[in-house]
Amino acid sequence: MRIILMRHGYCKGLKEGVINGWRDFPLTPKGKTEAVTAAENITKLLGQVKIDKAYSSYLSRTYDTACIFTEALKFKGKVKQDLRLNERHYGMFQGMAKVDARSFKEYNTLSDSEKRL
Repeated sequence: MRIILMRHGYCKGLKEGVINGWRDFPLTPKGKTEAVTAAENITKLLGQVKIDKAYSSYLSRTYDTACIFTEALKFKGKVKQDLRLNERHYGMFQGMAKVDARSFKEYNTLSDSEKRL
């Protein structure tokens, strides 16, 4: 068995420098291209890849990335969405510019890994 994990492609929230969390920012054209490129790179690395199942979170950026990726690999099934795969929820910081979030005392209580937002 082989498991392939990947991150979603570039999305509008990343482009704008905001904290995404559960805010549903769509993929940009660059993000869509990244999903196709990822499929091409997997094929170069592993050869023909047969996908039995594909999962994503409920966020459109992840679902669209998974659909583009699996379609490029000729997957005939449906990408299944699972809430447990959603990104961490960042509460009041979601949708906020990272530079603005740093001015809140609550932000400064986050661990270093949480500040990577």
